[in-house]
Amino acid sequence: MRARVAVVAIVSFFVVLAGFALEGVQCVPYTPPVDANGHPYWDLERKSRAHGAPLPLLTTKEIDRWSPPASQRLRSLYLADRYSLQRDEYDRSRNYYPAYYPVYYPPDAYEVAFNASGKLYFSGTDNEDSWCSGFFVDANVIMTAAHCIFDNVKQQYSAGLHFARGEGTSRGEDYPIVKAAFYDEWRTSDYPGMFDYAFLLTSTRLPQDVTPLAITELTKETDWMTVGYPQTYDAGGVDLSGGGSMLYVIGSLAYRSEMILMNGNSMKKGSSGGPWVPNSYVGGPYGTTVISVSSKMGWLSGTMWGPLLDSRTLALRDYLKGECVDSH
Repeated sequence: MRARVAVVAIVSFFVVLAGFALEGVQCVPYTPPVDANGHPYWDLERKSRAHGAPLPLLTTKEIDRWSPPASQRLRSLYLADRYSLQRDEYDRSRNYYPAYYPVYYPPDAYEVAFNASGKLYFSGTDNEDSWCSGFFVDANVIMTAAHCIFDNVKQQYSAGLHFARGEGTSRGEDYPIVKAAFYDEWRTSDYPGMFDYAFLLTSTRLPQDVTPLAITELTKETDWMTVGYPQTYDAGGVDLSGGGSMLYVIGSLAYRSEMILMNGNSMKKGSSGGPWVPNSYVGGPYGTTVISVSSKMGWLSGTMWGPLLDSRTLALRDYLKGECVDSH
């Protein structure tokens, strides 16, 4: 009943654009990947050898556009060494590092975010087997970060997409991907982070007892949790191994613009595309909606950027299920 109330509430946030062709959408067909012998490519051995895909960093233009006023003084530090997060500044401003919690399977039915989430495997533009995070937003639609599908620096598509819900657990389930869609602005915009989300259509559907997350727009400041499969995460200035297992962390809103800045999330490789779920607390996450996805690392340790979801997000999901055809 709780999930049904959340879905009904969603409708009021959006203008549904059903029946209209969306412009500027990349629709990409996929077939289940196989090896040279015709066997499924993503066997247990290949999954175990895959590595967490790195998160992109904010571009210079994105920093100028979205930096909170209080953080402008850090801009020169960040631009000078964009790959070295300013941990000393972070320590002085936050004085703590986030705590991470493992997800034990099988989750209870009310733990929607855990049941809906999984690993998205793919062969990246470097021809290495990698994974991102993702989650179901419909019975046969997965949401993730667009940079897991398309490298907008190399302008190349990822290959061999395959989703495993609850990967590494007793309830792990494989879902072949047949189609993907993202907005063309992810390829072309000077501010691509606003469009760093994508949808994937699966050939099989979720079991009826599993509830997908419902897309909503952030309307108020609230604590929320992030779910993902980080290969590594930052704990007190030291990178610890997440082992590629499902973890969650409780964070809070730091800044909202066309993207959202989250405090308390230092997940790294492999966490891209994981859901941000509001109305959650340690020991009992009950959230049934998603307000963003893990997209880009912040300029301070323990921060993460995600796109602000809106009516265009929901329209893209529906377009993938209907009129979306090969456009690449």
